[in-house]
Amino acid sequence: MTEPSALRVGSRDPTLQHVFATALLVSVAYYVGTNIGLIFRIPPSIPSVLWPPNAILTATLLLTPARRWWIYLLAAFPAHLAAQLGVGWPLSLILTLFATNCSEAVVAAFLVRRYSDAPTRFDTLRRVAVFIGCVALVAPFVSSFLAAAVISAMRHAPYWLVWQTRFSSNVLSELTLVPAIVTVVSLRSNWGERTGLRRHVEAALLTLASITIGIAVVALVTLGVPAIPGAPYAPLALFFPLILWAALRFGPGGANLSLLTPLLLTTGLMTDGPTPVTALLRTEGVIVIQILLCIAAVPLMGVAAVFDERRRAGDALADRLRFEELASGLSAKFATLQGAAVDRGIEESLQRPRARPGSLTQPLIQAARRSRTSRAGRHPGARACRTSGHRPVTLHPTGRGSTEHG
Repeated sequence: MTEPSALRVGSRDPTLQHVFATALLVSVAYYVGTNIGLIFRIPPSIPSVLWPPNAILTATLLLTPARRWWIYLLAAFPAHLAAQLGVGWPLSLILTLFATNCSEAVVAAFLVRRYSDAPTRFDTLRRVAVFIGCVALVAPFVSSFLAAAVISAMRHAPYWLVWQTRFSSNVLSELTLVPAIVTVVSLRSNWGERTGLRRHVEAALLTLASITIGIAVVALVTLGVPAIPGAPYAPLALFFPLILWAALRFGPGGANLSLLTPLLLTTGLMTDGPTPVTALLRTEGVIVIQILLCIAAVPLMGVAAVFDERRRAGDALADRLRFEELASGLSAKFATLQGAAVDRGIEESLQRPRARPGSLTQPLIQAARRSRTSRAGRHPGARACRTSGHRPVTLHPTGRGSTEHG
């Protein structure tokens, strides 16, 4: 598999400085993600409602070659220690948790690279299905057994309760954060090339609307007035139109990015919100909310992938039709016209609106223009006449040739 252009230096392997900078970025992101996960933890339990570090490692391994995985996993180790040593947990527990985090990321990245033709793309239904099955289900399922066993033994917590909490937390994190991180890294290199000003404005308006609704929900909840009376899940209901808009217009990556705001908002309300709104969530509704967010994310990714696939199929069909129309027009010009009239006919065909460049029409346009320019020097005496300052010989109806001086 080829790595994304955002992580490459030209067509060669990344330089040592680039690898070091990426490792430093992974370490900082892991440290920040770990602290966010600790904030979203409901004491005295160790598993968090949302655990970003595993998703950060998984996205990193998907975006980088397998031969450098050990570098980025090793770079995350100091961040893991720095973030968790101050919590008061035993060192053996901290080391075991890091091992389970790394194992989850390695299993997820390995399986996606094994069964997906494009590990960092989520624009077809098959790629989305592979991602959900490998990253969001299999990897957290496998890694949660060891983590739950260690936590249960050292903290004297019910094994299956710890396993269930850890599994649901990591499923939600992998399902929502990994596509968002991969999308942001990919957009850094090709967003400006593939999109115009209108798409930038649309993305900015979508972001502004999402932030505005988030601020309004937090303000209403802080004042003790639910955004939807009697509904503790108000953030999801209010954000759903924006998430659907992002899914249809910007694909699976846009859907996951738009899901981040309600995800963080809902998680924050579950852990630190006022008692009238989140009392039920703290005691009984944490896993219910996690499942609800996962259920919302899975069909949105599928719908976005289907629409993106249909959009690309439509673009390919339109490009094919433009190619056939342009080829037919050029063939007619070559068959019916002669001399300079051929050049004028080719230029007229190339100037038509439907002859704009595309994956199929661009090579044909270039070939036609090369043919037009090369035929100008095909006359036997053309180069000599241009050198001597004479004009080419013109044949008159009488059969005599005349050569004029420039």
